[in-house]
Amino acid sequence: HRAGTRKAFNKVRRFYDNAIANSGRLGCLHTHALGNERCALFCLRRGEEEWSRFYFKKALSLYQEWGATAKAHRMKQEYGKFLPGPQRGMVSSQGTTIKSVSRLGSLSRDSYK
Repeated sequence: HRAGTRKAFNKVRRFYDNAIANSGRLGCLHTHALGNERCALFCLRRGEEEWSRFYFKKALSLYQEWGATAKAHRMKQEYGKFLPGPQRGMVSSQGTTIKSVSRLGSLSRDSYK
C-alpha cells in the first residue's frame, strides 16, 4: 500500500514540475513562484518535508527575484522552519522592483506605449 501512495505522490509532483517548468520557460515569474509554493504545500500535506523544503526555497527565491517582498516576508514567517537559515534575511524593503529582466529581455516603459 505504501508503494502505491509513493507512486501517486510522485505522479502528482511531476504534474506540478511540468507546470512549474512551463511557467518558467514562458517567463511568468509570478506563476513560477506560485507553482513552487503550491507544490511545497502539497508535499508538506503528504509528510514529504524534504521535498517541501526544496520547493519552498525555490518559491522564496523567485518571489524575491520578482520583487514581491511582502509575499517573501510572509512566506518566511509562515514557513520559516522549512527554509534554509541564510536565505531568511534576504528580503529587502526597497519596494517591488521587478528583478527578472534577464528572463524577459531588456524592457523599458516605452515598450508599452
